[in-house]
Amino acid sequence: SHCVFSGHITLGNNCFFGVNSTVSNNVEIDNFVWAEPNSLIQRRIEKGSIIKSTPSEISKVSSFKLFKVHDD
Repeated sequence: SHCVFSGHITLGNNCFFGVNSTVSNNVEIDNFVWAEPNSLIQRRIEKGSIIKSTPSEISKVSSFKLFKVHDD
């Protein structure tokens, strides 16, 4: 499910990582942890935790303005 695990990680049993989850260096993750898709884990996670990801937001700048095109 394309997850990224950096170096020196201690990973417990029965954990689930959703698509695009990332775990930084030097992190301990205990047993029975659930990480939602697109989660970023940068610190120790305790047993039975659920890691929530931030939902995407719609930018106030339109793609037309960003790429300098007309929306005819």
